[in-house]
Amino acid sequence: MTAPLIELRPPKLRPSEYADRTHIFPLQEAGPSLPPLDRDYAITSSGRKAIALILEDCGLKPSDEVLVTTTFNKPNVSSCVTSTIFNYCKPSRVLSDSTGAVLIIHEFGVPHPQIAQLRSLCHERQFPLIEDCAHAVDSRWPDGPIVGSVGDYVIYSLSKLFPITSGGLVFGLARYPNKDIEETRVVDSFAANLPDFWNRLPTFSARRKMLLRQAAERLGGAVTVVTGPSENITPWLLPVLVSTPAPVLRYLRAQQIECGLWHGSNIIVLPLHQYLTDIEMDFMLSHLLSVTSQLGTEK
Repeated sequence: MTAPLIELRPPKLRPSEYADRTHIFPLQEAGPSLPPLDRDYAITSSGRKAIALILEDCGLKPSDEVLVTTTFNKPNVSSCVTSTIFNYCKPSRVLSDSTGAVLIIHEFGVPHPQIAQLRSLCHERQFPLIEDCAHAVDSRWPDGPIVGSVGDYVIYSLSKLFPITSGGLVFGLARYPNKDIEETRVVDSFAANLPDFWNRLPTFSARRKMLLRQAAERLGGAVTVVTGPSENITPWLLPVLVSTPAPVLRYLRAQQIECGLWHGSNIIVLPLHQYLTDIEMDFMLSHLLSVTSQLGTEK
């Protein structure tokens, strides 16, 4: 699945950096729409814009709170989420009498473990459940349904999977939103290609799962991979746990390997997407093993 004779380059986090490699995955023949495109949806310029449209649709008041809960329950949440919520009401990590909606973030492709309880809570309290599937475009629950099939509203971030710089999908809106000139321009720049990209999604997902398996095997017990390989999980990024992130980040960046520190944690996120070659993954994992060995990084 990896095309030969592709020049080695230090891995980058975003598929949009690899628009020159789209030939690796030939176009598929058009067929029935794959989930979730078999449902009504609105295309937006970004996942952040999708969150804004949902909050407008919910009609939340400034005094209301959105309970934000994540798969791994780390202390911090992306500012892309919290800053958008602050434009309408208040983000919170705890349930209270002011809770007016629940936002679930499926991190790193891993479904939130308490989805059933949260769905029941929202039904009982009569407020909406929002699923943020930006990290989990093609992951599935153990019994088969695609992640994103439970929420009243569902968000996808296209630039985390496809070779485009922006784009989002939102499901569950009561009305199709009006677009301003800039929103229309951004959406029109990629909307026509969306069905073609989506038809390649199973192939993209298979490649990502394979890369995660290879990474977990290569790292073995030396470095802990936060998300283990699974046929139900299409990974987003390669999250690894280290005890001293700062020197590891400095070393990897000195090798021009793009990486980052996950919000409020000791988790370093590394590139893992369908456009990386086996040689580039080996380059990245070799440097990760080298620096963690030198530093004596604990699992």
